[in-house]
Amino acid sequence: MNEEIGFLKNQLFADVKDLERKKKRRVPPEQRRRVFRACKHCRQKKIKCNGGQPCISCKTLNIECVYAQKSQNKTLSREYLEELSERQLCLEYIFSRMCPNFNLETKNLISISKKLSENENLPVSKIAEVTNELDTLVRINDQLSRNHISGTTEEMQSSSSLIAGEVQPGISFRDQLKVGKLEDTLYLGPTTSEAFIERLQNELELESISEDDLYSKRLSPSVSYSEFDEQLLLHARSLIPSKAVVEFLINSFFINVQTNLFVYHPHFFKCRLEIFLAMENQIDAGFLCILLMVLAFGNQYTAEQQEDVSKSNFHASNIGNRLFSAALSIFPLVLLQSDVSAVQSSLLIGLYLQSTIYEKSSFAYFGLAIKFAVALGLHKNSDDPSLTQNSKELRNRLLWSVFCIDRFVSMTTGRRPSIPLECISIPYPVILPDLEIPGSQSIVENMRAVINLAKLTNEICDSLYWNPSPSFESQVNSVRRIYARLELWKSDLHSSVVFDESAVQHPLFRSNAHVQMIYDNAIMLTTRVIMVKKLKDKDLTAENRRYIQLCVESATRVINIAHLLLTHKCLSSLSFFGLHVPFASAPILLLSLHYENSQDIQAVVTKLWQVLEFLSSRCEFARESLNYLKSFNKQLSRRNAPDINNPIADFQNSFQNWQSWVGDMSHGDMLSTFKLTGESSNGSNSTPNEAFQPFDQTSSLYNVPGLNKSYVSNQPSLLTPETFLPDPVLNLEVDKQWTAPTFLSWTELLGPTNVSEQSSHTAEQTSNLTLEKNG
Repeated sequence: MNEEIGFLKNQLFADVKDLERKKKRRVPPEQRRRVFRACKHCRQKKIKCNGGQPCISCKTLNIECVYAQKSQNKTLSREYLEELSERQLCLEYIFSRMCPNFNLETKNLISISKKLSENENLPVSKIAEVTNELDTLVRINDQLSRNHISGTTEEMQSSSSLIAGEVQPGISFRDQLKVGKLEDTLYLGPTTSEAFIERLQNELELESISEDDLYSKRLSPSVSYSEFDEQLLLHARSLIPSKAVVEFLINSFFINVQTNLFVYHPHFFKCRLEIFLAMENQIDAGFLCILLMVLAFGNQYTAEQQEDVSKSNFHASNIGNRLFSAALSIFPLVLLQSDVSAVQSSLLIGLYLQSTIYEKSSFAYFGLAIKFAVALGLHKNSDDPSLTQNSKELRNRLLWSVFCIDRFVSMTTGRRPSIPLECISIPYPVILPDLEIPGSQSIVENMRAVINLAKLTNEICDSLYWNPSPSFESQVNSVRRIYARLELWKSDLHSSVVFDESAVQHPLFRSNAHVQMIYDNAIMLTTRVIMVKKLKDKDLTAENRRYIQLCVESATRVINIAHLLLTHKCLSSLSFFGLHVPFASAPILLLSLHYENSQDIQAVVTKLWQVLEFLSSRCEFARESLNYLKSFNKQLSRRNAPDINNPIADFQNSFQNWQSWVGDMSHGDMLSTFKLTGESSNGSNSTPNEAFQPFDQTSSLYNVPGLNKSYVSNQPSLLTPETFLPDPVLNLEVDKQWTAPTFLSWTELLGPTNVSEQSSHTAEQTSNLTLEKNG
């Protein structure tokens, strides 16, 4: 018994020693660097080897330096093992989803691999059955649990199919776009009762109900006008001018107004106009409203180019406003039709109102255009053969125009957009030969460029304004990312859309100018966040300073383009981009003018006022915005100008430079270069400021040796006698025989009392001294 106990003690002691020995071992032999670094000669001699080619020892002995080859069995790195572990967990998870009750042990995995290798043609759906056959215990327990829950055979089969891993498709409902005989559409979403009924018909294999009977009235409702409505329509029709004037105004609209946004196809519009004029008995309220708005736009654009436009009553008495009022009076009848003409009329009325005093109402009409477009299903792609390819393309162009207006109005007003981008499933506008006008340049590439800019503008507003990051570094990252996307947009721009200042006679000169202005506006919207940071913190990185420079350059380019359009009579307040973008660049240029005040900025600001004056003379909204900008400019001027009405505050701001100036004068005996006007021959009284008037102009101060010129350069207003008012507060007198002190403290000048008491005291002393001199 004692021998067995002694054996156990010795064994336990040996185990403890072996464990301690393992703990003391610092680096395993296979991981020691000397194993492969030392050459064979150094290993044999057991000396230190530096691992060179050759090593120092072999080079000294002039012998061949040979290293042992490394073992091919490399130790797996820790990162690779972690990757293997993650891969194993992922595969186990995938396998558990396919076979939920399979035991993932190594022997089971080997067994199922052998089973699958025997039958390579085994389908994937049968793998679950093979796993259940291998794991009998799991299958029996599963069956017992199912019998405990329910003893029916059907439920056992359904749950076994679930365990087998058969993924059943979910129940989904699709949206529908119903098309009428006249290509009128009706959009039905997936939550409507019609979508649910259609799903039931498909499941029950029932015959579908005829859509002609079900949706005929909803697709093309018959509108009956009252006697009052007919009188309104007849009155509006009577305002249509002669055919020659109508053609002139229509061409003016399609050339100057419909540039980067699409409302109506010119050829189809003229064909529809001939039919409308030929049918005097039947009046289409929708087309009549569009026709009146097109004529009003053409008239207003023609009137804008006249130089003798009255600023006061431009929008009060002219033919364009009468046409607009007539279109607005019949617009409620257009809403009852619920067709594409309602979208076009709402869009045109909103564009017209933006240049009037009812500018806020224009956004409401833009909202109506958006709601009608969604109600008609313009944002959804349809495979219905009833819609021709040309009709689909025209619908796509109209919807994308409404989308761009929604995004740019969202940027202008600060509200969020109404149409989410995820809801739009239609493709971009494309060029179709049947829709191209011979001899005219297509605007499709311009539309595509503006659509992409509208998307980027929404991203800018969302990341920098609506959901801003609390960290400035995160905002800079957003600016960097958005600017990179804008540069990518610019690099992918089609050659026909690139703006050329010299190509004034190009048909798309005005359209390309607007595209460039929208791009520069996006740059300003992105980088002006950093410009605000500059006002708070002047220590910015080189990258941030570059962004501020880009902001100013973009604003300068916008005004140069607007002034170029003004010079060639292409600038109009009726254009959404031509009106809002120049006003967006104005604060940036005014701020740059008052902080830099370079000649280039001054020239650009001169052009800015010319452009804004032109727009304000033709637009009520621009007039109010111009007054607001002038007030802002005055505030900047007062902030940067010295306070000449308060000399004490002026001395306080420059007191340190003034001290050094007085010290330099005392050491250099500069008082002899000044004349004392207070002791003139007439004996008139003089103020202290008049006593220091230089006998020469301000150039004499710069020529005096030893004078500290920092005070002169920083405070030029103090050297100009006309701008330096007499100050009765500071009672200072200088005599020729006195030497100026080397240092004058502020307390010696004002004393320990407050400024108001000291001012009254010094004023009294001044009056006493004056009486003594005159007496």
